[in-house]
Amino acid sequence: MSKTETNKENRIVAAVERPSRQRIVELDAARGFAVIMMILHHFIFDLRYVFDLPVFAFQDSEWFIYVLRAPFLALFLMVSGISSNFSRSNLRRGIKLLFFALSLTVITLLMRNFMTPIYFNVLHVLALSIIIYTLTERVSDPRRRSACLIMSASLAFLIGTVFLQLSAAVPSWLLPLNPHAAAEVEMADYLPFFPWSGFFFLGAVLGSLLYPKPLTLFPKLPRALALLLKPFSFVGRHAIYFYIFHQPFLLACLYGLRILGLL
Repeated sequence: MSKTETNKENRIVAAVERPSRQRIVELDAARGFAVIMMILHHFIFDLRYVFDLPVFAFQDSEWFIYVLRAPFLALFLMVSGISSNFSRSNLRRGIKLLFFALSLTVITLLMRNFMTPIYFNVLHVLALSIIIYTLTERVSDPRRRSACLIMSASLAFLIGTVFLQLSAAVPSWLLPLNPHAAAEVEMADYLPFFPWSGFFFLGAVLGSLLYPKPLTLFPKLPRALALLLKPFSFVGRHAIYFYIFHQPFLLACLYGLRILGLL
């Protein structure tokens, strides 16, 4: 057998023996649940603030903002942090996501007559967090790497707290860092980088502890539960696309209903 044929055979054997990458159902489902809740929030936001319908007034209350909305955002970022432990190319993923986030900003600015611009939201936070996370991948020692991530999360929460206290002194050009920027600039879906990036880094730490191998913690789910989680898992597997395209879809449907006189 020639050397070329031997190499070809070895590559075929390696491809067959290489374990296929399995999805972690609990992470997909948790991510999907968080995205569905965010989509639901945007739906009721559109009804009240875009179409001026006298419904869902509770969105203005603090309990909705801090008790209902915040946990779903934190869950989404933490699951994304956990999943970063399994990605083959976080830098490429972060740059791709940043492109989507910046495109979202540009599109909403061009359509500001129909919708409020989005300058900095959860996609921007996630993209920058992933890019920063890639720096820790250069640390080979797992303990030091975890220490770097814990420090990053702690700094994010600490800086976010400081900016909350000094919000009046934060220049407008530091919009991504100012927790109260939404009160000063007309924009939608705002989320400051601090402290929210801390949830991503916290998730990255938990991921290294809970998932030393990229395998589900629940390999034998009851059939009924697996079926129940299936829709959430589907959304979770395609979370970015659902998040990017859901708002144009919602607005198109709602505007169509208004044209038909049904809204």
